[in-house]
Amino acid sequence: MTIETDPAGRITRLHVADYAMDDGPAQLAAVLVGQHRNAHTAAIDHAVRILDPAAPNPGDSGV
Repeated sequence: MTIETDPAGRITRLHVADYAMDDGPAQLAAVLVGQHRNAHTAAIDHAVRILDPAAPNPGDSGV
């Protein structure tokens, strides 16, 4: 599964493999939610780096 979003969280690209339902709909839903969250976070981080290249990267300890 691949999801891309814009900084507002709107899905701009979605690919779901044929076997995505093999573990059931609840598992597919959980994976979709997690992948969307990751894609949205990445889109926001990318937008912040474009607008403020000096901004710290997420996960940096600041040390």
